Amino acid sequence: MSFEVNILVVNQNKPLPIPFLSFIEVINEVDDKMALRLDCTWKFMSQTKGIWYSLVKEDDGIKNAFLLCTSDFEIESEKLPIPFWIDDEDIIYNLTPLIIHKEYIEEFEAILEFLIEQSPTNNLMFLARYQGSDYEIIQGTISLSNFIQDLKNKKILFNVCYIITND
Repeated sequence: MSFEVNILVVNQNKPLPIPFLSFIEVINEVDDKMALRLDCTWKFMSQTKGIWYSLVKEDDGIKNAFLLCTSDFEIESEKLPIPFWIDDEDIIYNLTPLIIHKEYIEEFEAILEFLIEQSPTNNLMFLARYQGSDYEIIQGTISLSNFIQDLKNKKILFNVCYIITND
């Protein structure tokens, strides 16, 4: 299974490199395959202006987010913050908690803080995905500090787009 961690810096016009040393690679290249998938499935997110970034780790020449994060696939859906309007079991099946590995959590937070400052509107759209049914779920605005707290409490879900605002 492959994981993706994608961030859209809303209304950013020009990509900027991360100005500090990080073991997490931040790339701003969206390949044609990803762009097509986002355009077809994540229509709201893909129509928002800004610069896309992917957070990845490299292993044997392959870059993906698999080494950066994981999920708890055994957790019961009743224990997760599933949006109340979703009642399709096939969709709920693909909503599991995003877990950033402990050795990368501080860097992950620093990257989010840097990227949100690069947005003229101080907004990010955050989407962690893995293979499964594609269904666009947008979870309203959440402050960066609340997002980080929810992430640490395993309440940020894969396959849900979060709109993150500056505190």
